[in-house]
Amino acid sequence: MKRCYLLISWPMTPPTAAPPPVPTALPPVRTAPPTAPPPAPAVVSVTITPAGASLDVGTNVQLGATVMDAQGNVLPRTVVWASLNPGVASVSASGLVVGLALGSATVTATSDGQTGSAVVTVRSAVASITVAPTVVSLDSGTTVQLAATVKDAQGNVLPRTVTWTSLNPAVASVSATGVVNAVAPGSTTVSATTEGQTGSVTVTVLSARLSLEIHQVN
Repeated sequence: MKRCYLLISWPMTPPTAAPPPVPTALPPVRTAPPTAPPPAPAVVSVTITPAGASLDVGTNVQLGATVMDAQGNVLPRTVVWASLNPGVASVSASGLVVGLALGSATVTATSDGQTGSAVVTVRSAVASITVAPTVVSLDSGTTVQLAATVKDAQGNVLPRTVTWTSLNPAVASVSATGVVNAVAPGSTTVSATTEGQTGSVTVTVLSARLSLEIHQVN
């Protein structure tokens, strides 16, 4: 008896591809919070230069202000200028002081609650200088004291310091206090100057005179 076998084949189903992996969410990146800038150094002092100033009516002077911290470091700060007597002297936003009338005024510079101050004196302008004596004649080797009187346009005497000079110090020199020293025969001009005004006098130096004493012999 013969055995028969039936071979049946069917197509193979390809394997199903695995689904792509689902991306896993990454944890959020944590960043450090922004660092706050260090606090600005505190202002502890304001200094005005010059600390005192004198000027004539109608003229001006520039003041400066230095702002410092507790360690003495100069700080780049803006200051506010003010005059406590604006009728005598005014001050601009940049520290320029203008003399308006005779008197004195306190000028201040303020920054971050700190204030510096300077006293400004407004005075009369010099109009003339007179040197006395007006005629000077002296022997070589001697000295004479000169005096200078400084006045304003109204004839008021002003307390000013003058600078003394001699145009020919080989004939006569002059000290810082106005003492003339006769050096050699001739003439020269001695001047006293302050604030652009000058007074002068001509000094004549003579040859030294010899004194002769006659004694009667008995």
